[in-house]
Amino acid sequence: MSSTCSWIIDPSCNQVLWDATDPAMQANAAAFATDVLWAATGRQYSACPMTVRPCLNAFGEWGWFRYWEGGVFGVGGGWIPFIWDGQWFNGCGCGNSGPFCCEPRRLTQALLLGPVAAVTNVTIGALVVPPASYRIDDAQWLVRTDGGQWPTEQDLNEDAGAVNTWSVSYLRGTDVPKPLLNAAGTLAIEFIKACTGGECRLPNRVTSIIRTGVQMTFVDPTTLLEKGFTGLEEVDLLIRSYNPTGLAKRLRLFSPDVERNRITTWQAP
Repeated sequence: MSSTCSWIIDPSCNQVLWDATDPAMQANAAAFATDVLWAATGRQYSACPMTVRPCLNAFGEWGWFRYWEGGVFGVGGGWIPFIWDGQWFNGCGCGNSGPFCCEPRRLTQALLLGPVAAVTNVTIGALVVPPASYRIDDAQWLVRTDGGQWPTEQDLNEDAGAVNTWSVSYLRGTDVPKPLLNAAGTLAIEFIKACTGGECRLPNRVTSIIRTGVQMTFVDPTTLLEKGFTGLEEVDLLIRSYNPTGLAKRLRLFSPDVERNRITTWQAP
């Protein structure tokens, strides 16, 4: 995802200092901490609100493809290879003898831009669909469970809520683990200390110091930043735990064959 909208930090590591801090400084500290940890954990955790206007594919069922044979289009088996009775097959179909596999009919499910953390609202025209009437499969399929079907028409010339329209509002992404919210609170507190002249644990540019004849050498902060760490041990342990391979961002797979939903990104009030 491209936002830290679901990062609500937990500053309980030093609640007294947090409560005594100016709200503007709190906001700055929270933004600093969440941006740093969101990036350090591979931009994997964030669940942001999104509304889409699905358009269902007019051909076949999910997992099936169109083919050209004898001058006409037909519908063939699914593209996912599998082993059946000790033999490899490139796909499967529906029938009375194997190999076969069947998926829900295309009009009972719609593909959303995932991952879907939670659905907040589904409307068909001006009517709200009861939440008990659908479920989410594989964090991307909106499946009808009440015996009904999703609309086959989507008039994109009309705003959502009009006749022949339907829309889905949901949280897209992955919920932020509670330990990361605690870590963000710890990092925010240290940011406040640094800004107000207090003694903080954030690393500075000093790498070596001698006091009373004892020499101490510190890790170069540049090295920490290159590895995506903060210099705070308890925070860096979580970064390593949730992003052990040092990903810069969530991995994605793109396919030209996948239907995409229409998303309204701006509209005049």
